[in-house]
Amino acid sequence: MNVQMSQNIAERRVAFYPENDKTNAYISRMKGLISKYAKIEPIPSLKLALIKAVQGNFSVYDTVWFNFIENDFIKSNGKLAVFKTAKIFIKTFLISKLARRSVFVRHNHYPHATASEHAELLKRIIDVYERLFDCIITHSGAEAEGAKIYCPHPLYEIRPITKTPVLDYALPQNYFVVFGRIVRYKKIEELIKHFPDNQCLLIIGSVGDELYARELEGELDLKSNVIFKPGFIDDDIAQYLIEGSKGLVLSHSDDDMVVSGSFFYALSIHKKVFAVSTKFLEWVQPVVGEDMLHVEPDLPSLCTIISSMNYSRDFVKDDSNIIENFGDARVCKSIVMALGINDI
Repeated sequence: MNVQMSQNIAERRVAFYPENDKTNAYISRMKGLISKYAKIEPIPSLKLALIKAVQGNFSVYDTVWFNFIENDFIKSNGKLAVFKTAKIFIKTFLISKLARRSVFVRHNHYPHATASEHAELLKRIIDVYERLFDCIITHSGAEAEGAKIYCPHPLYEIRPITKTPVLDYALPQNYFVVFGRIVRYKKIEELIKHFPDNQCLLIIGSVGDELYARELEGELDLKSNVIFKPGFIDDDIAQYLIEGSKGLVLSHSDDDMVVSGSFFYALSIHKKVFAVSTKFLEWVQPVVGEDMLHVEPDLPSLCTIISSMNYSRDFVKDDSNIIENFGDARVCKSIVMALGINDI
C-alpha cells in the first residue's frame, strides 16, 4: 500500500449504520472491507444532524452508508409505523446532506415481518426512500437495473475447526440442516410438513420469534426425523453442523427477500444448498453451478428431490469460481464504485 493510499484512508470518513450488530456477521464483514478505503464512524443522531445543517456544515463525511434501516418502518404487529417512518425519512434526508455521497443497501423489498396486507405499501414506501440516496446497492445481480449497482454479498470468514464440538443431543449420521434465525417468514412449518420420512432434518438458529418457536415445537411432536434446537450457537458449532450435513435447505421464497444470508454462509464453506426458487437463486444458479445449488419451483418438489438424495457430503472442490464472483476482491470493486473513489 503506498503513502497516497494511506493518506486517502485517513482522510475519508464514512458514517455507517448500524454501527454495531453482534448478531449479524454481515455488518462486521462489510465494515472490515469498507475500512480498507475509509475511516468508519457511527451515523450521527438526528439532533446532531439538525445542528450541523443549521450551521451550514454540509461536508462532515465523505459518505453515509445505511443498512437494514427499513426494518424500523413497521410496528411489532407488522403494520406501517407512520410517525416513525416519517422521522426516518427526515433523519435520512438531513444526515445525507452532511456527506458528499449517500449509499443505501437494499437488503429486502420490504421488511420480513411486514403484515401481508401492508406488503405492497411498504415496498412502495421503500422505493420512494431509495430516492434520498445517490447510490443504491443490491446483492442480487438480478436486481441490478436502473440506479442500482450490484455488489456481491461478502463471503463469511471460515476458520478450520480444530476441536470437535460437544453437543447436548445425539446427531444423526446423515441429515440436512436449516440454519438461521427462527422466524415465521421462513415457513419452516411448511418444510416440516413436506419433509420426507426417509431423511433427517436438523433445525438450528437463534430465536427471533418466541411464539413461532413454540408453535414449531408442537409441529415436531409428529415428526421423529426432525431435530429442533433453537437458541444461540457459536460459529464453530454452526460450521461443524453445516459441514457435516448433506446440504443446507432454504424453504422460503417470498417476495420480500432479495438474497439469503444462509445461502452465502453455505457458499463460504462450499456446502450444497437445496432451495425453493427465487429471482436471485435463478440468477445465481448458473454462476455457482448445480454442484453448489439445486433449485425447485416449490417446497413439495424440493422435498421430493431431497427424498431421493444419497448420503454424499462432498464439498465443492474447485472454489475458483466462487472466489472470482463473490470473493473480497470482487466485493471491494463494487465498494469503491459505491464510495465514488476514482484514485485507486
